[in-house]
Amino acid sequence: MKTKTKLTWLAVAAGAICLAFNAYALYRFGWGWGTGTTAMNEAGGFLGGVVGPFLNFITLIAVLYTTAMQAEELRISNETLAATKDELAQSRETSQKTTRPY
Repeated sequence: MKTKTKLTWLAVAAGAICLAFNAYALYRFGWGWGTGTTAMNEAGGFLGGVVGPFLNFITLIAVLYTTAMQAEELRISNETLAATKDELAQSRETSQKTTRPY
C-alpha cells in the first residue's frame, strides 16, 4: 500500500473514532452537556483522559514510521554514493589508460 493511501486510511480511522466518541458523549451527557460548569468539567476531564493517550500513541507511531522511512532513505543514499564512487574510480582508470603516451 502506498504511503498516501495509508495516511488517508489513518485519517479516515481517526475521524471515525472522533465521530464515535462524540456520539458517545452526546449519549452520555445529552444535548445539554455544556450548560453547567460541573458538566463541562466532567466532559473535559473525560475527553482529555480518553483522547490524550490515544493522540500520544498515534504521534509515537508517526515518529517511528518517519524514523524508519529516514533509515531506508539513508540506506539508499549510501548505496548510491558507493556506486558513484566505484563509477568515478573506473572512469579515472579509463581516463588514465587513454591519456598515457604509447
